[in-house]
Order: sequence, then C-alpha cells, then structure tokens
Amino acid sequence: MRVFALFVLTTALVLTFAGVGAAQTSQTQSPRLRLHRATFDAKTSRGPAVLDALAAASSSHAIVQFRGPITPADQAALAATGVEILEYVPEYAYLIHGDPAAIIAATRLPQLYAHAPFTPADKLSPSLLSALTRGDTVVGQLHIVGWPGDRGELERDLRSAAVNATGAASADTLVRLARLSAVRWIEPEGRPRILNDAARTIMHVDQVWQQRKLYGTGQIIAVTDSGLDTGNPATLSPDFAGRLVATHVLSDGGDIEDEHGHGTHVAGSVGGSGVQSGANPALRQYAGSFAGVAPEARLVIQAFEALPSGEVVGLDPDYYQLFQQAYNDGARLHTDSWGDATGPASDPEAQFGGYPYGSQRVDQFMWDHPDMTIFFAAGNSGIDGAVTSSGFCAGSNGVIDPDSLLAPGTAKNV
Repeated sequence: MRVFALFVLTTALVLTFAGVGAAQTSQTQSPRLRLHRATFDAKTSRGPAVLDALAAASSSHAIVQFRGPITPADQAALAATGVEILEYVPEYAYLIHGDPAAIIAATRLPQLYAHAPFTPADKLSPSLLSALTRGDTVVGQLHIVGWPGDRGELERDLRSAAVNATGAASADTLVRLARLSAVRWIEPEGRPRILNDAARTIMHVDQVWQQRKLYGTGQIIAVTDSGLDTGNPATLSPDFAGRLVATHVLSDGGDIEDEHGHGTHVAGSVGGSGVQSGANPALRQYAGSFAGVAPEARLVIQAFEALPSGEVVGLDPDYYQLFQQAYNDGARLHTDSWGDATGPASDPEAQFGGYPYGSQRVDQFMWDHPDMTIFFAAGNSGIDGAVTSSGFCAGSNGVIDPDSLLAPGTAKNV
C-alpha cells in the first residue's frame, strides 16, 4: 500500500470527542471512555485491538478518568502530581502530560475510576485507522496536528522521519508519523466547499418580524464566504450600504470583491436590507421584499477565494482564529455556508457525521466564548443508502439518512 501525502501542519489543542451528541453517563452507569477509535469501559477493557505498531503506550501522556463530573478538587489533585492537563475526554476524563514519575502518580489517585494509555492509534482519525487496518490505499493530503506551541519540534520530527511535502509516503511512514512524539493528530486534509440553499419563508422569518419585532437591530453578524458584491464600500449594493463594521481578506488579494457570487447571496440572506426590492427600512416595512433575516444588523465580512467548482481557498484549518477575528470586531453571531466531507469518498459512512479537527476547533471556541453563536450549513448532499452493519443508514426510503452532515457542521454546539 502507498500513501500519497502532502502535509499541512498545525499546532493546536485537539479534544478527543468521539462524536456529535455523545451523552455523558448517568449516575447509575459506569463511565465510558469515548475516543475516536472506540467507546469502552476503561476499567475492564482497552478497547478493540489495534495494529501492534500502533499499540505502544506513551510514557509522557496518559488518560485519567474520574467517577463522575470533575471538580476543582480533582483538578488540584492532578496538578499536585506534577502533570499538565491537556484536554478533556468524554466521559469525565483528561488527557495529561508529564514525566513518567508524574504520570504514574496521577494514575494512582484514589478518586480515579480508571486510567488508559495514550497510544499512536489514538492519533489517527477513524478513516485513516480503518484504511490502515484493512490495508486500503489512502490517497490525498494529510493534516498533521502537533501539540500546542511545538510546531518547531513537529517540523524537526517530520524531517527525521524522511517525510517531505511533495513526495509519496508508504504505509509504514504513516505508522511512523503516528509514533512521533511531536504528533498529536493525523486526519485527511479536507477542502471546504460553499453551501447554502435556504429561504426566509421556510424559516418563517416574516412571523418573527411581525410578532416579535426582531430585525437584528444592535447585532453584528460575521459572514465568512466568497466576499461581498463589488468589495468597495462606496459602490456596494444599497442593500448593504452603511452597515459594514469590518472586512478581512483571508486569501491572496487586496479586497473583498465577490467574484463568485455565493458570498453576496449569503450576506443578502443574512442581512440584506431589501431596499432594492421594495423594502422601506425607515418604516420597518420588509414584507414582500427580498430582505434578509436580520435586515437591520451590521456585518463583518471575512472573504476567502471560492473557485468555480465551489472549493474554498484561504481558510486556515484552525478555525479558532477565524472566529476570534470576528469576535474582536464585535460580532456575536457567525454564519458559515461552507463545509467538507468528514472522510474519504471511498468510505460512504465516513463522509458524513464525523468529528474532524475543524469541528473540534469550533466547539473549543464556543466553549471559550459562550456569548458567541456560530451557524454552519448542514450541506448540499447526503446519503439515502442501504442499511449497514453499523446501522448508519436508514435504507433507501427517499429520506436523507440521520447524521448526513458535513464538517464543521458536525460540531456539537453549532
């Protein structure tokens, strides 16, 4: 098997959520450890067997699981052992880092329910792990995530592993990458595509205007898309005139001109005033026009390049900074009509409903900024397929199967 890899490097924090909507255990059940590769009772199991080459436990990382909701006292007890808490892991667990003595001390805390090793298998996305286990060929770019602040070490480790940015890598190299201490996570590198096919009537927006008198007044909404109209505030469509708070160019280029059209469509759906189609904003008369959902809101535009095919260029895989930029401009609503499959096209179950790096970064930002609400399109595609052994598909019944979501729309808090 050969793996063709063009590597995109990121150093950031990655929560190991097993998926969207994974519920915490009830007080009458033993907690489960929910990793990307499996869900299991860590007190009685280490989960499904993995390839021997991916099974070695890290001496500097481990997962410690408490019996119930983690308290400040639990966190203090962990810190007292000398370990660093890196990430939350469902249910009631942390991924920790430290020297071997500190790791051993942490795993012996009496308030723990269980502890588990952190292995190279825990660094691979489900689609890569499955492909590697089956011996399938994996073709395409890989997104390699390092530990926070360790980009230099990550790049050195990749060089030592004889990996270059443009060559082909064997399956053994993929295993070797997962075993590098500086590597935190590896997943297929996605290419988001623009999405959106919504209508004001479907959402009953007119009733909201009439009954609740909600027009978006006082709100700042960020729109990340292909730009806005002419890109020049002096010549913008009257539907947007005077309501831009800030603009940002995410791709190469000097302005936010929308050469594709999708961004203007989305911005109009969100906050177009409707003045060109008969609305009278001064009297709040929007009915019968093509005004957007929030015609009195102000806008922050973050413009990427959209190719004619719909592929998006210019988005950093770490979406956290994208949202932080808009947040700093005062936006507390962020709308994103784009997304990407969560796995390779060769694996229909993996294409939808997964929880890749980008989805985690959305959830992390929302956890850190509870006053921000982020919207993502579910997608323009889905599966109405045959029932599988996992029960993923509901069968060919004319209805899109549950969880046919693209990422980052799979983030659990969007």
